[in-house]
Amino acid sequence: GELARAGIGGGFVKSGTVANTTAVDTTVETSGKYAHAGIGGGLVERATVANTTALDSRVKTSKLLAFAGIGGGLVNPEGKVANTMAVNSTVETSGVIAGAGIGGGGG
Repeated sequence: GELARAGIGGGFVKSGTVANTTAVDTTVETSGKYAHAGIGGGLVERATVANTTALDSRVKTSKLLAFAGIGGGLVNPEGKVANTMAVNSTVETSGVIAGAGIGGGGG
C-alpha cells in the first residue's frame, strides 16, 4: 500500500547496519505511492546496508515515487549501500518519477 517499505534485510532500515543478506529466487514487490522496495532494505535512512547478493531475484514497484533497488530502494543522503551483487536478477519500476538500480533505486 501507500508508504509501504518492503525488504528482506529490513523494510525500513532507520539506523545501524544490515549485512550479509542473500536472496535466492525471491521477489520483493510494492504497489503503492511512495512505497519503496529493496533486498537489503526498502528505505535506508541513517544506516548502512552492506554485502547484499541477489541470485535469480526480482525487485518491483509500480506507483508514483516508488523506488526499487537490490541494495536499497530509496537511500537517503545519510544512508550507505556497499558491495551489492546481482546475478540473473532484475529491478523494475513502472510508476512516474520512480528510479531503479542495483545499489540503490534513488536517493
